[in-house]
Amino acid sequence: NYVKRCVGIAGDSIKIIDGIVYNNNTILKMEDRQKVQYYYNVKLNKPDASQFIKDYEVSEGYSAFVISNDIWDIPGLKDELNKNHEIIEIDRDSSFSQITGNVNQDIFDKLKLSYSQTHLFVNLTFEKFEKTKNDTRIAKIERRISDKIERTIFPHTKAWNVDNLGPIYIPEAGKTVTLNKETLPFYKMVITEYEKNQLEVSGDIIKINGEVTDSYTFKQNYYWMMGDNRHNSEDSRYWGFVPEDHIVGKPIFIWMSIDGINDGIKNWKIRWDRLFTTVSGDGEPQSYFKYFLILLGIYFVGDYFWKKKKKEKELNDL
Repeated sequence: NYVKRCVGIAGDSIKIIDGIVYNNNTILKMEDRQKVQYYYNVKLNKPDASQFIKDYEVSEGYSAFVISNDIWDIPGLKDELNKNHEIIEIDRDSSFSQITGNVNQDIFDKLKLSYSQTHLFVNLTFEKFEKTKNDTRIAKIERRISDKIERTIFPHTKAWNVDNLGPIYIPEAGKTVTLNKETLPFYKMVITEYEKNQLEVSGDIIKINGEVTDSYTFKQNYYWMMGDNRHNSEDSRYWGFVPEDHIVGKPIFIWMSIDGINDGIKNWKIRWDRLFTTVSGDGEPQSYFKYFLILLGIYFVGDYFWKKKKKEKELNDL
């Protein structure tokens, strides 16, 4: 099961421009407690990356790499790296460049990379980004916007990416769409997997359940789901529409929150302020953890005296 935010319902049209979500051509309104995050490239005036990460409580981020220009400028190197890794150059000096991306240890060693303490690649909320504007340590900060074509982006036939896609019509029960080579990739899974029809395509001929057709009427409603962590979320941008019969519920409260959950148990840190906080509502989230502990204490005390009284009664009956 995934927990994602519904940003578009049946009948809506969704598009993303430079990472900003538009619903029916209007910028999507943020919920009061919503903490949308994006990756930012940060350049510091002096080597202080570790302190910056600590001060802004960055949960996802890392220093950029330093690579000498005589290596970085080798013909074809950038193209070769970008085939298998997402590598971008974020700054250049007289003798070296600062780059960021995901590289394995072999490439790290082969290119003689080292970590920079002046350039970072970090995940920040809008709230934290606003704070950086008054931080004198920062020489430059910019939100990262992808300009690469990503064929993993739904419907896998467009020159789109995680930050720029659409518009996409979200299927609504009873509504009919035209089917052709252009539109079919959007609704192929709806027709076959979710609504259990047999689909055949031969050239420009489309058959559904053995009959030639150029349209399809949806049987149920669908939704567009996205994670608030915009640059690190498996969501509808990758797997498309979510059928109504796949929605099993909605989150009510957070019972556990761990910082560094993917870094091994020894690195886990419980976020105590998030335990038993409600998901919906206005204002800052309020934790009900202390009330839970009080109720738990009352339960154990009551259970102790009840068992004690029961035992006394059994002894008296003897």
